Amino acid sequence: VLGTRSLRHEYEEKLELVSLVQSANDELRKLRDLAGPVLSAPSGPWNVYLDQIASSASIDKTSTTLLNEKPGVATDLSKETLIDVQLKHVNIRQVVRYAAGLETGARPVQIKGMTVDAQGDTGYVDATLSLAAFQIKKPE
Repeated sequence: VLGTRSLRHEYEEKLELVSLVQSANDELRKLRDLAGPVLSAPSGPWNVYLDQIASSASIDKTSTTLLNEKPGVATDLSKETLIDVQLKHVNIRQVVRYAAGLETGARPVQIKGMTVDAQGDTGYVDATLSLAAFQIKKPE
């Protein structure tokens, strides 16, 4: 009877461990799914990516100008690039769509600042956006 109880107790402990391992695997799978888009984000020149975002915001390619691109802070996990983009003769809806596209796009971009200058009563504006664009370093 005593041997049966100890075997039963050992069996229950092992079932509990199996359950913990399965839940840990489920959590890892969820984290991998969440991090997947960031880790597999497309790479390439920032000007091409910024032009794609502008195009999806219905901004003509001639209205966008990349003013400045310089390296920012580099960490073990990412490399930062500081970029200034100027939008000329666009409406405020296009500026908002462009900003939203940057913040929610496939590549990690953060808007650090924005200035908007109205062009009289025409309904058009000129905008300059200061961006911090990040490239995730591949694990070695």
